[in-house]
Amino acid sequence: MEADPNNRTLTITSTTDENVCFSDVTTVVKKWMIDFSFVSLCQFFKEGKFEEFNRTISTLETIIDGTPRLNTEQRQKRQICGFLARIMHGKHLDVSFDRDERLSPLMSAVGVWASQEETVADVTLFQHITNLLYVQSVAVCLEKGNSVMASSALKWLEEECEIPQNLGIKLSLIVSKRDTYHPFLLTFGWNRLLENIQTFLDRFLENHPSDFLLQAATKVVKAGQETGDDSETREASYTTSQSSEHSKVNQETSVLMRPKKKKLLSTRNIHPWKPESGKKPALTVMRKGGMVFHSLSLCQDVQCI
Repeated sequence: MEADPNNRTLTITSTTDENVCFSDVTTVVKKWMIDFSFVSLCQFFKEGKFEEFNRTISTLETIIDGTPRLNTEQRQKRQICGFLARIMHGKHLDVSFDRDERLSPLMSAVGVWASQEETVADVTLFQHITNLLYVQSVAVCLEKGNSVMASSALKWLEEECEIPQNLGIKLSLIVSKRDTYHPFLLTFGWNRLLENIQTFLDRFLENHPSDFLLQAATKVVKAGQETGDDSETREASYTTSQSSEHSKVNQETSVLMRPKKKKLLSTRNIHPWKPESGKKPALTVMRKGGMVFHSLSLCQDVQCI
């Protein structure tokens, strides 16, 4: 391994005895890591594993923070992760993702989802998720016993978003009666929102495979199941076999410094925003600009399209 004249780039010896720029290699590795983190987030979202989702999104944030240039697909995945984070925190009214702390996570998700319109090939699916977000932005507030916040959310939707008039009228009637168990809310319920988002994720992953590392790890696990080896033995065996293939190549190794640990997604409870008080909460959940995972420029202060 050697440094370039400016001591900025390291090279490693490849199996073809050609020098490979180390920064190019790390770019490929980071792409795999972003892909694996993304597919893991989708799986944790589908399974409703809140803690695992938060840990993985923190890891992904760290990787993306260290990636100066993202390609189009990576930027799409970053936005989708920001959307999923808002849905995962959708029933936490004391959490804010925007500088305007009056916006609940689901209200914030409305704007992020609007930015994905070109990503969603199925127009009907896109509109259906949009309407479900409108309904649940109000319904969650009612479910939590905060009718004032529900009224404020509905007003915001009517002023800032293209909410259908008949939907606005229906929600207004429900809010006025504080009817948490109205059949309409059950029809456009929380579980239905999650199911439709999962459909979107499945279709996105079909068009944008992100499972290279997942497939490699699966092969290791299957090989171990056939031989009866435990996971550590399988991994060691796999690593040894890979190393033996390159035993004729003189390779050097580099020890990379581990970055300092960051504590991301730390939260503290606050009193939910009360419109009549005119007082904003003294939040937050935040890192860089006041958002969870929005330090990745995930639609800050986004308005509905």
